[in-house]
Amino acid sequence: MEETAVDYLEDLVQRSMIQVSKRSLNESIKYCRMHDLLRDLAIEKAKENNFLQIISNQGNQSSSSGNIRRVALHCHCEDIMKYTSPKLRSLLYFDDDMKVSRFKYLKVLHQTTRGFGGSIRDISKYMTQLRYLGYFAPITSYFHFEHKSEIEVWKRIGRMRYLQTLYFQNYGRTLGGGPGVECIWNIKTLRHVILPFLEGPPSTADLPHLQTLKTVKVRKEWLVNGWPKLPNIRVLRIVNFPPNYDESFRIFLNGLHNLTSLHIILYLERPVSYEVLDMSTFPSYNHLQSLRLKGVWEWKYWNQSITGNSTIMDIRFFPIHLIKLVLQKSHFKEDPMPVLEKLKNLRKLSLDDAYDGKQLSCSGGGFLRLEYLYIYGQYLEEWKVEKGGMPFLKMIQMNCQKLVAIPELQQMTSINNLTLTVHPDLHKRLKEEESYKIQHIPFVKIFE
Repeated sequence: MEETAVDYLEDLVQRSMIQVSKRSLNESIKYCRMHDLLRDLAIEKAKENNFLQIISNQGNQSSSSGNIRRVALHCHCEDIMKYTSPKLRSLLYFDDDMKVSRFKYLKVLHQTTRGFGGSIRDISKYMTQLRYLGYFAPITSYFHFEHKSEIEVWKRIGRMRYLQTLYFQNYGRTLGGGPGVECIWNIKTLRHVILPFLEGPPSTADLPHLQTLKTVKVRKEWLVNGWPKLPNIRVLRIVNFPPNYDESFRIFLNGLHNLTSLHIILYLERPVSYEVLDMSTFPSYNHLQSLRLKGVWEWKYWNQSITGNSTIMDIRFFPIHLIKLVLQKSHFKEDPMPVLEKLKNLRKLSLDDAYDGKQLSCSGGGFLRLEYLYIYGQYLEEWKVEKGGMPFLKMIQMNCQKLVAIPELQQMTSINNLTLTVHPDLHKRLKEEESYKIQHIPFVKIFE
């Protein structure tokens, strides 16, 4: 189904009916927009055919004919029934609270709120036709449910046997990991689940269509017995990796043959063994394009350096088709660049407090496809790139307040965006005697 939607979207782009704002690293459309004239025309035609109604504060509220099935609400409306039909199918609204339980035929319900709470608590047990249930709120917003109320909300959601997408973003973690949430695993039609701090589905759960699962806490039972029930998982984000699960986790990941994006967040002091993610041994990892690791990892396989007892990472750790790599709080002691630059398909690299050393060095033949580089390092003082390295780099963002030396960026002619936070000495030199390094870059911001 998602593939068909992508084909339709690309067709609209080819016809210049919509414009692509941003593509993902795999060239799929991430954000799109519509020209205002075409938007106005589409709204006009939608009104003529009773396809869509937009209600806002700009005076375009009008009594509904009763046939309109899709409504976007951009204002506070005391009596929504005055402008809509009880047989409403899609409702998008941008209000802090509204009664939605009367719309038992809804298939799409999405709320964006600026305040607390929201209409999720008003979900009715009769709203069984929902395919999409979404809620977006500021990160400071929280659901304030009584214990029994929260359980009842999840029970109602668990009865939605046609639900495909459950998407709650930027809200209090209580709802995501609270009591009753396990009811959602009764919904066999689920395709995308985005909630914080979920317990993994039980091994008895049958979720053949599930493609996206964020964010789930690891349970050993789920790791050992659950993966055969998740044959189509493509995007997975997990947290709280527990001790002594290394082998179970390796077997679990080995069974996910369609996985394209993996995000692991550790909340442990104990480093996790490299064997957990020894991806070179798993042919199924050829599909993995995006990898994000947060936490301290213990690398099991090391190559001994000729110079003595120092060690470096082994390139065999990483999937060969990786195009995006994010490493956070890794605290490497050795320069990771000699290994990472060998990832031939890598287009985006982010090192966020990942390296505790003072110098990063890239060879002339490294990072042949890299386009985006993000580095935060509180200890980094010098960054070197030999001639011919990073030939297609477009964007650099570095926040390294001790950084006093950068490479000859004038040799990297593809750069069009540079943002630096550096040591005051380097900041001054880039404004004066070393300005030649950055004068070819169209967009430059430098802070100290």
